[in-house]
Amino acid sequence: MNSSLEEAGFTEFETGGWVCLNLGTLASPFLVFANQGTPQFLFGVEGDVDQGVLKAIFAVLDAMDAMDVSQEAASAFAVPANVPPFDTLGFVRGPGRRLLRGILEDEAALQVFPMYACELTAEGQLPPLDSFRRWTNLFSLSRRAQPWFHFRMHGQSSGLNVPKWGTEAYPTLGGFVQVLCGDAAAWLEVRNREGIVLRLPDADGWLGAREKMRRACLRRASFVKLAA
Repeated sequence: MNSSLEEAGFTEFETGGWVCLNLGTLASPFLVFANQGTPQFLFGVEGDVDQGVLKAIFAVLDAMDAMDVSQEAASAFAVPANVPPFDTLGFVRGPGRRLLRGILEDEAALQVFPMYACELTAEGQLPPLDSFRRWTNLFSLSRRAQPWFHFRMHGQSSGLNVPKWGTEAYPTLGGFVQVLCGDAAAWLEVRNREGIVLRLPDADGWLGAREKMRRACLRRASFVKLAA
């Protein structure tokens, strides 16, 4: 084990080449895993550890050693990865890395987190991380998807007016619908990452609005469980 990991308190893990640091409590488990190769990967898990997901992520990251991911120029990026139920891995280094900040100061270390492809922007990039971290727990292996979309809306009586395209946490859309559907002059538009726009109310009014939004946001990724 390298000296920086040992000084941080990491111990050997059962999967060869990986070490583990326990930062949690009995009430709130939190484990951090790190490889002992180059590039340096850091992967945090809060709550229950799904061994199947964990081993799949380790296998993908071990294979990436030979690809030298550290040469990726962007400080935040994503790559496809078969780590069910996820299908993507996100990476962030430098100031954007929150994991073990203050414990390991290596700016080249890459924080890794599993993602769903529907969470990426239209260009296949990571969403703005400050917002994404507010919307979902990146350390949870059981979290649901927070798909990338833009929305705008107008509510005459409610005052829910967003004239320019903006982003929001997916569950918030359901709250908007609940308020807007009682306003005869209200409307809501949702634009998914493919640029397809769903406008509500449609020919069915607000009937089935949540399911229509779910299908629009998860286009090409219908197997993903959405955040409630």
